[in-house]
Amino acid sequence: ATYTNIGISTAIARDEGILRRIRSTPLPRWCYLGGVVGSGVCIAVFGVALMLAVGEAVYGVDVEPDRIAPAVVTMVVGSASFAMLGLALAAVTPSGQSSPALAQATMLPMAFVSDVFVPLGDDPARWLVVAGDVLPLKAFVKAFFTAFDPYHTGSAWEPWLLLRIGLWGVLGAVVAARRFRWE
Repeated sequence: ATYTNIGISTAIARDEGILRRIRSTPLPRWCYLGGVVGSGVCIAVFGVALMLAVGEAVYGVDVEPDRIAPAVVTMVVGSASFAMLGLALAAVTPSGQSSPALAQATMLPMAFVSDVFVPLGDDPARWLVVAGDVLPLKAFVKAFFTAFDPYHTGSAWEPWLLLRIGLWGVLGAVVAARRFRWE
């Protein structure tokens, strides 16, 4: 709902002239982009809430009340950061037609090195581990999973992982601010 959707839809809207028309209205530019990011974050949060409700009702997932706040904060920080990275993707994508390919070419490898689809195994290549540790998706998955891990003792807050996710969001915002084009 954030990285790929915002990156692709914004690049396509730019190519179709929608962003140029929005820019010519009295609506402040930051307000429009904030709405795009806010919409993506809301959709992501709604999707997670829906999945948790189904998990509790159908599969018996037990969410401890003291772990809800860390899960919500992680979700919002992660969604906002990936939204900023999506705007950066739209800013560096040469055309709306190439944006889906570029989004998938960046997201799928990141998901594989971040242990999202399949674990890397017992003895992966060191560069795969380092790449996964540097990229934001692994930090997001670890921080979010901690809030629901029944075997995790102690606090469900992961401030260093949240900081790493947030820094990627700041990087995305800087790239988007410098390279974003309305036409």
